[in-house]
Amino acid sequence: MHAWFGLLMGCAILLFMVGGCGPRALPEDLSQIVFEGPDVPGADKPYDMPELGPPPLRSESNEPGLPPFPR
Repeated sequence: MHAWFGLLMGCAILLFMVGGCGPRALPEDLSQIVFEGPDVPGADKPYDMPELGPPPLRSESNEPGLPPFPR
């Protein structure tokens, strides 16, 4: 029983070790490597953040999901 288990584990380890081995990829099969990104107009300008008003005031009520109002 132990011999079969050892043989099975040896085959499993061997299968995992050589499972990624395959034929070598030819240069014609590989895609082209791009070293420069596309020229997008306006990509060098920062986005203008909109003007926001003051944050809303918290009410005295205990709304669900909010901690109690400090006193």
